[in-house]
Amino acid sequence: MLEPGSILDGRYTIESKIGQGGMSTVYRAVDGKLGRSVAIKALKEEFSSDDDFVLKFRNEAQSVASLVHPNIVGAYDAVDEGDLHYIVMELVDGVSLKNYIQNKNALSNDECIDIALQTAEGISAAHKAGIVHRDIKPQNIIISNEGKVKVADFGIAKAVTGETISTAILGSAHYVSPEQAKSGNSDERSDIYSLGITMYEMITGRLPFDGENTVSVVMAHINTAMVPPKVYNDDIYGSLNDIILKCTRKNPKERYQSADELIADLKKCQENPDGHFVSLYETEKKTKSQESGGNARENGEGHSRGRSRSHPVDTLVNKKVLLGLAAMAFFAVAAVLLVHSSKKPVKVPEETTTTEAVVTTPQETSSAVDIVIAAEQTVPSILGLTEEEAKALLNDEHLVLVINSEEYNDVYLAGRIVNQSPAEGEGIKKGDKIYAVISLGSKLDSVINSLKGITIEEATKRLLSVGVNVNGTKRQFSDDVDDGLVIGYLLDDITAEGETKASGENDDNQISSEAISGSKVTEGSTVKLLISAGKESEGVIMPTLTSLSYQEAISVIMSNGLTVGSVVMIPSDDPPTGKVTAQSIQPNELIKKGTEVNIRVDWNEGTPIEPESTTAAETVSETTGEDEVISPDFWYGSIDTEYQIGEFIGPAVSANTVNVAIRLLQRVSDGYEYTTLSEPKPMSAGTRFPICFRHIRGVPGIDKGTVEVYDSDTGNSIVAYEINFYPAQ
Repeated sequence: MLEPGSILDGRYTIESKIGQGGMSTVYRAVDGKLGRSVAIKALKEEFSSDDDFVLKFRNEAQSVASLVHPNIVGAYDAVDEGDLHYIVMELVDGVSLKNYIQNKNALSNDECIDIALQTAEGISAAHKAGIVHRDIKPQNIIISNEGKVKVADFGIAKAVTGETISTAILGSAHYVSPEQAKSGNSDERSDIYSLGITMYEMITGRLPFDGENTVSVVMAHINTAMVPPKVYNDDIYGSLNDIILKCTRKNPKERYQSADELIADLKKCQENPDGHFVSLYETEKKTKSQESGGNARENGEGHSRGRSRSHPVDTLVNKKVLLGLAAMAFFAVAAVLLVHSSKKPVKVPEETTTTEAVVTTPQETSSAVDIVIAAEQTVPSILGLTEEEAKALLNDEHLVLVINSEEYNDVYLAGRIVNQSPAEGEGIKKGDKIYAVISLGSKLDSVINSLKGITIEEATKRLLSVGVNVNGTKRQFSDDVDDGLVIGYLLDDITAEGETKASGENDDNQISSEAISGSKVTEGSTVKLLISAGKESEGVIMPTLTSLSYQEAISVIMSNGLTVGSVVMIPSDDPPTGKVTAQSIQPNELIKKGTEVNIRVDWNEGTPIEPESTTAAETVSETTGEDEVISPDFWYGSIDTEYQIGEFIGPAVSANTVNVAIRLLQRVSDGYEYTTLSEPKPMSAGTRFPICFRHIRGVPGIDKGTVEVYDSDTGNSIVAYEINFYPAQ
């Protein structure tokens, strides 16, 4: 893992980690040469010695390097040196389409079409360059803050003209095409299928196929008929519904044969939302009935008359109609025969459009015949649907939904139906009720998501109730959670990406409940509670006072916005040092400004308390070149921390050291003012050094400043710290 401050190729300075996938980790970085922010996508260390993974990563680098299009995330550079493999890419500030859908549940028709069009434009450019993406999904589609759509992550792309590849690393199961799932083979039409599934999710807010595991989802793509999006969204444009159905045909020959064909129909959809211009269910070898249907479409009679009889929804409808007509014919003939034989009128029940007919005849001595039609139908499954989705589905079947209870469930998300009675497949009459149970979600997830803003005692109680242990607390500034209340939790053995931490890794790698899903915490896990220390603007990190002189300690306390409390002088038999030996608040604790700090000083009666001018003067002369005397005309600040020089990596690096200097930067009315705090000193990679300045003299009246550690040869900043300044007391 690359640490913040690491410099790649002598120009890319790592700032932070922003994402992680199966093969690689993505970092935000600054290109010092061009002065712009970039994304660095680096192959994970555990894969760097695996030739197969390295080959796939190189393949991606080659793929994206050849693609230049406004709807594709651009690549600037690629480095393959030893065990380090990374791609320098365009940094897009925005959100993934997956997050966008989750936030909005379902998109409008126009928004869905616009995003699909831009995505298809990017895919078309890739296809024309001979590249099949093979992993189109909402997670790999980025929407910038300006509304621009960009296709990302060509990690498993392959050349169209290259050798057929069969691989275990397929696109995500929920979006994979049937042919890719069966054999690993894919072409441009496979990307079109995945985009169709993505469009389905955009317009309905749900996936067409889901299951308990990856295998069941993949098999559904191969074998299960897809419910048209119209079923879940009555407001969908008719032509958009047909476009999605054509994109997701299981036979690649029946889909759009190119992205450009899809783009053309999407543009028609914008102009004619309910038009019948989409040619569905066409194959290279048409049946006669399909050909006649095609002629009807060509004559402008609408696409519905040309549908194949083999379509699952049409088949179901046709069977019902045929059975209904058969029942009507049967009873019409029976009525005629009975009229002629008994000369008595026979009443035929109105309910004739059912799937099953039962005829009951009386004893021979009876002079009348009763005809009864059983109005039974099959109960559909509503498991996994929301209440609104279930109501819509049952309304179409003339059934009534009744929610009779709620319960926690580890399989279904909150708001989804987990049980129904009668069960799927049972017989039921129109107008009958279907009773359902709604999921409250996992109880553990519910508890995890309820921690924010409650007390430590209540959070501990809730976590223990679901088998999660609490091992201490850690304070952190928060602008939206009051001081002393819970922000979230820290999971010591899991990083923000859910990976097990290596032995000895720094435990200060913090993650909150918003950064990690509840499914990562299981029964028996141990967490630390993350506690608010109040707003950062109102707080301060307690500095180290021990070993400072009395006057130095007082100055540091006041310059950090704290209040001097009691000062206890401890008699000493030895010559007194005048140094602070203890402080009431431990170093590095997060506390509010204005907090009283008590100190103890090694002192002997008769010894005057004065600043140690020699030591202080040496410190100041080394940092500022000024005398120790604190003038009331200036403002002062302080800093007490340390920093470790990162690794300097890349083919352009020729030296093992860097000349490090430290300076103060303050914004003034007419620009910036720089003050040298430390002259350049050569330091090697990995060196940890203190950044400790007790009295930094600032510009009068300026209460903020930045202490900057920088490379004096290039002027590039390595790390910077903001500090506060206060007037001398």
